Amino acid sequence: MINPFATAVNTPGIRIVFETVDEQPPRRGFNIVSEVSAGNVRPVIQSVANTFSQQPAISPGSLITIYSPYLSRATLTGQYGLLSLYPTDLKQYNVRINGVPVPLLSVAADRIEAIAPFAIAGSKSAEVILTVPRNRGDLSGGNVSLPFTVPVLETTPAIRALSQTGTGQIDARQIVKGVWTWSYNSAENPAPRGAAIEIFVTGGGLWAQPLNGDIAYGDPRPRPITTQSEPLAFTGQPISLTIGGVPAEILYAGATLLRPWGLLQINATIPNDAGSGPQPVVLKIGGNDNAAQRSIIHVE
Repeated sequence: MINPFATAVNTPGIRIVFETVDEQPPRRGFNIVSEVSAGNVRPVIQSVANTFSQQPAISPGSLITIYSPYLSRATLTGQYGLLSLYPTDLKQYNVRINGVPVPLLSVAADRIEAIAPFAIAGSKSAEVILTVPRNRGDLSGGNVSLPFTVPVLETTPAIRALSQTGTGQIDARQIVKGVWTWSYNSAENPAPRGAAIEIFVTGGGLWAQPLNGDIAYGDPRPRPITTQSEPLAFTGQPISLTIGGVPAEILYAGATLLRPWGLLQINATIPNDAGSGPQPVVLKIGGNDNAAQRSIIHVE
């Protein structure tokens, strides 16, 4: 149903204060100044960022967040199907990057979580276009955003953090030899030197083994295996991790079960000569690192 105060000024090309409620399919609710285009409020992409770091660049296969206000009134979640494929359309919400349909993880009120297609490899930038459900009977195309240009890098390493800004304390589990109980790292629960930690990252870029085109798989079996002869088979780029400026031994780096290919799991150990207290964690994949995140982990 359209707010009657808005109907009299629904004219293409102008900006108005507008409010709508429409539940089938889930539509956006507005109470802002918006651009009206032939009966639809055209979606506007405000930014595109790496989901974990919130840095404004993407890489092939990375988890990304597309920020656009007043999207779905209900949160929609993309579930991988029988072929372990994430959907590229959620209730008529879809995204294309350089014309390629993008696997969608979720649609919420002000953002879409998605996976950057592998086809952007080799590009310096990419155009992102967002489509939302049309108003009933409207075929004007006013439900399609203008292109938003975002830089593309070979890799965009980022560690999942506890904060929504992507900075500070990382989301890390730790286990101590002899105890064999996992716990979460924090200032109150610092990791002893030599403890194993588990973190989740994105932005690894292209994998050494070809994947399924531009659609991300959810089940990574068979897992790439970390060995001395093939230490990091999951990616075509060298990878390293430092804690407190000291190189950390990587025990495993690769896919994690029933998660998108763009979400990587890294198991490593706290260096014996790392300092105490909050220590910076720097992940480097290829020629890029996550230093801008200012990630930290607490060491005993």
